[in-house]
Amino acid sequence: MFTGIIEARGEIRSIESKTRFVRLRISSNLDLSDVKEGDSISVNGACLTATAVDPRAGEFYAEVSPETLGVTTLSELKVGSG
Repeated sequence: MFTGIIEARGEIRSIESKTRFVRLRISSNLDLSDVKEGDSISVNGACLTATAVDPRAGEFYAEVSPETLGVTTLSELKVGSG
C-alpha cells in the first residue's frame, strides 16, 4: 500500500527506448536489499514495477508503457533528473 511518505530520492541514470516501452535505470540511497523483481516503487507519483534490482549498486530498472508516459510527468525525465 502506498503511504504517501517519501523514503528517498533517486536519480535517473539511463533512459533506453525499447520496442514500445522506455526502460529507466534509477539509482537511489533507498535500501533495496528487500526489493525484488515485480515489486512496485513510486517514481514521481507513478507506481512502477521493478524489472531488475541491483541492491549493491543501489539501482533498479523499470519499464514504462506509452500509456503511463502519456498521463504522467515521466516522459519529461532526463538522465540526471533527481
